[in-house]
Amino acid sequence: MKNYWIVKVEGETLSLPRELSDLLRVQSGAYVLIEADTRTREAVITRLAPSGVKLVEMNLLMKNVPGAMAKVDTMLGEHNINIIYAEGEMVEDEPELYTSVKMLDMCNADVDVDTLEENVKSMGEVMEVTFLKF
Repeated sequence: MKNYWIVKVEGETLSLPRELSDLLRVQSGAYVLIEADTRTREAVITRLAPSGVKLVEMNLLMKNVPGAMAKVDTMLGEHNINIIYAEGEMVEDEPELYTSVKMLDMCNADVDVDTLEENVKSMGEVMEVTFLKF
């Protein structure tokens, strides 16, 4: 069943109606992913993480070889870093490359982002890595 709400934008702020917040289980301090289609001018809002997480986005460009992503994921787990969202795909014009974005919760991590970046860069399969802190 679909629900619909009409809301007014104030400045650049879009406030979610209480009923929608409850439906999505979004509380103050939570993170949402807004995926917008510029062609249709439509957007989808997805609950990404509850409040209390230390959210970091990791963008990877790596060699498209078996087990490469598994090595990255294993290393994240070894440092108590939770992957809360991930997607990736082969680079269209360069099938030997793979690109991935992961949203990480680092609230229980035993390393900081700078150390994590060094560790990921040292992996032979990883060609580029960037982090964005929220």
